[in-house]
Amino acid sequence: MGETRDNDAYEEELLDYEEEEEKAPDSVTAKANGDAGKKGYVGIHSSGFRDFLLKPELLRAIVDSGFEHPSEGKFILSFFSIFQHECIPQAILGMDVICQAKSGMGKTAVFVLSTLQQIEPTPGQVVALVLCHTRELAYQICHEFERFSTYLPDIKVAVFYGGVNIKVHKDLLKNECPHVVVGTPGRILALTRDKDLSLKNVRHFILDECDKMLESLDMRRDVQEIFKMTPHDKQVMMFSATLSKEIRPVCKKFMQDVMFRGQYYLNLEIERGSCSLFSLWVWVWSGPMEIYVDDEAKLTLHGLVQHYIKLSELEKNRKLNDLLDALDFNQVVIFVKSVSRAAELNKLLMECNFPSICIHSGMSQEERLTRYKGFKEGHKRILVATDLVGRGIDIERVNIVINYDMPDSADTYLHRVGRAGRFGTKGLAITFVSSASDSDVLNQVQERFEVDIKELPEQIDTSTYRWSATMGKGGSLSHSVLRKILLSYTYVAIWIFLSFTVIVYNKYILDKKMYNWPFPISLTIIHMSFCASLAFLLINVFKFFEPVSMSSHLYLSSVVPIGALYSLSLWFSNSAYIYLSVSFIQMLKVLMPVAVYSIAVLLKKEPFKPNTMLNMLSISLGVAIAAYGEARFDTWGVILQLGAVAFEATRLVMIQILLTSKGITLNPITSLYYVAPCCLVFLLVPWIYVEFSVLKEISDFHFDFLIFGTNSLCAFALNLAVFLLVGKTSALTMNVAGVVKDWLLIAFSGSVIKDTVTPINLFGYGLAFLGVAYYNHSKLQALKVKEAQKTTREAGEEAGSLLKDTQGQETGTSNTESQN
Repeated sequence: MGETRDNDAYEEELLDYEEEEEKAPDSVTAKANGDAGKKGYVGIHSSGFRDFLLKPELLRAIVDSGFEHPSEGKFILSFFSIFQHECIPQAILGMDVICQAKSGMGKTAVFVLSTLQQIEPTPGQVVALVLCHTRELAYQICHEFERFSTYLPDIKVAVFYGGVNIKVHKDLLKNECPHVVVGTPGRILALTRDKDLSLKNVRHFILDECDKMLESLDMRRDVQEIFKMTPHDKQVMMFSATLSKEIRPVCKKFMQDVMFRGQYYLNLEIERGSCSLFSLWVWVWSGPMEIYVDDEAKLTLHGLVQHYIKLSELEKNRKLNDLLDALDFNQVVIFVKSVSRAAELNKLLMECNFPSICIHSGMSQEERLTRYKGFKEGHKRILVATDLVGRGIDIERVNIVINYDMPDSADTYLHRVGRAGRFGTKGLAITFVSSASDSDVLNQVQERFEVDIKELPEQIDTSTYRWSATMGKGGSLSHSVLRKILLSYTYVAIWIFLSFTVIVYNKYILDKKMYNWPFPISLTIIHMSFCASLAFLLINVFKFFEPVSMSSHLYLSSVVPIGALYSLSLWFSNSAYIYLSVSFIQMLKVLMPVAVYSIAVLLKKEPFKPNTMLNMLSISLGVAIAAYGEARFDTWGVILQLGAVAFEATRLVMIQILLTSKGITLNPITSLYYVAPCCLVFLLVPWIYVEFSVLKEISDFHFDFLIFGTNSLCAFALNLAVFLLVGKTSALTMNVAGVVKDWLLIAFSGSVIKDTVTPINLFGYGLAFLGVAYYNHSKLQALKVKEAQKTTREAGEEAGSLLKDTQGQETGTSNTESQN
């Protein structure tokens, strides 16, 4: 779909990896105008991105991404490669480039950085066009442009591909024309033919995985037609991991010997730290720069351990199960040869309780991208895929690739195993060999790339293929990971502070000994009105959040009941502050998992488990002991708080039944947008009968905008904090933060508000807390537990038979599914 860049920090960052000293490969040759090579650059070990004289904004984005310059004769990051050292200085001068380099060497960074370096954005003009053969790759390239242009807010980037209503793309081009367009040939050609996309100002024409697009005659025709719509005077860059000698002349036909103009930005340090920015224009007469890894043995990936396993077709599932149990992986990609086999294998893995996800051409584009993003963000650790994701897709945490089905060629093998060992990191590739044809392909791989692939040993050293996602060289935390940790703690601190503030503020307003405004329904109405108004502005005016598509029937049947429960929960909860201490209310709230589990069992959404029920009873016993020791026990207040817990637990279960099961997910802001109006309607009735007449009789009451305004603002800010905390960390982190917040409130209640907190209180709450901790631990462990070996074996044999039946079907899918 077409999407322009949000200039706020993108949530994803590449991690720093373990690295090793490397020597520049001898086989990289740079050719220009028939010369043997280009010399005279500073040695790679003493240069970095700053030596390319990039714009300061680009350098800042590079540092933010965790990429450092090499120093002291060692690679700080293996991302920086010899071919980048050759390519980038020429590319930023506007020279045409043909580049073949192994997977993981950072080819994308070459054209992204060089393009952003040269762009001078003009409103309404597309100046750079990037074409690639799959939608997933287009999405990824667009993200790289967005990431490196974070500090270039005037540059807009958009991605266009099939599977999305073309009207969406046309509207985007009409209303907010991007400067950089990334897309697949089919959709770009459609937009240009309809005169919605003008390419007359394109100065940079880029093909990624160019061999895939130019080898296919149909796709080549599309590329040629698009190319003819661009100006004659432009820069052309082509990149691929595999580029046969037959396709190289085809690439050159898109290029020519031209006089080109490039621009360097120079930062000159002046005395006392001041600096000036100068630009230097350079005119050069040259043909395309060609960088090839001529020795194909060098195409195999540094740091990648490769093994094979000989077995029969029926033994594959059992062996795969054993491998996933035994191997220590961050994330793993399992390649199969057809759509049907991908679906069946993924189904088998899920039946065996493996956290897998499947991507293939048989699913909708929206679903493919959603799953790809989920896997990239680490929500799933196992990906079953066809060759659709075998090229160009960068998922940094993948350290193992398993060829469940042998690829049909050595080139495809290279692209597949290249998903592991990205950017020179460690990785492991395991290939199943089950037929004579499989053995032939394996022999071709070994001969062509001069690599000795040995049979998988009984035991394999984890250190040979596992890199640490959190440690840099010498075991120290990397800059980017440290920043992520600090951000996570910051989100937790913000949430704890706001939750703490709202609770104490509500207590202050409602308590008769403090502000003495005992009208909980009125306070809730004020909160809901304020929050609903702000949510409306954020969604409809400022467009910070996307509204959820919802029919009136769905709203009335699903959202309205949830709103009713929410209003009752808030009313009862706020009312309890009039009668109970802050510390005791927090102790009673510990019953929430008990209520949620009990209601889920009653509604048959959870199975009854004796062990879990005993766990719930232990939590309840702890709360009962805390209640027994409460010095300020009030029966009416306890009833109100327990009612609030019951209504809130019912609301959480009903969200699962009425919304989540229908594929509708509401974040805290969209939830306020849709639910708050319902709450206001439901609260008006009890407010009229319970509080309105009393408020009319208070003649001296003056509405304090400062008190109620700041109180409502804190309540809304708390919803934003929940959005950040869960969105940037996890719901588990929020649960842990909630425990910290409860203990802080208990300490505050006793020390500042002077509520009496007895030893029996603390003992009871401590017991309840241990019960909640054990419950959360049990839930986490349940996600990791595998089914019994007998069940696994039976499921494996059944799925193996089914896969064997479909083995010969859709054999052409892997060759065609990457097309648009």
